[in-house]
Amino acid sequence: MRDYSYTLLVDNLKESEKFYKEKLGWTITLKNEHYAFVETGSPLNFGLVEKEFIVNYLKISEIPRGSFVTWLYKSIEELEVDKIIVMKNGLKKLEVEGCFFADSKNNIWELRLEGESI
Repeated sequence: MRDYSYTLLVDNLKESEKFYKEKLGWTITLKNEHYAFVETGSPLNFGLVEKEFIVNYLKISEIPRGSFVTWLYKSIEELEVDKIIVMKNGLKKLEVEGCFFADSKNNIWELRLEGESI
């Protein structure tokens, strides 16, 4: 069974982390240079990634519209099944490390194993 997470595209990762941590008291986890996961203490948890990084990482020409959905999986087998389904439904796999897709409106979709980060 997959869980869902949203990844918000931000201008500045450090400033965004500071806001969520200091103003709302939320915890930052799974942090690296380009990505941070925000745990809110509720079912709503989400990732943060800088816009410039995601454009370069995904090798796309423009910033994706809004945030993007990340589907989180407990097993690689479940991920592989959904990967086939989303491609059959017309999403295009981006030629980068990881499992990123784009639809015809430039929305980004990601499939990832739980505990991994960008």
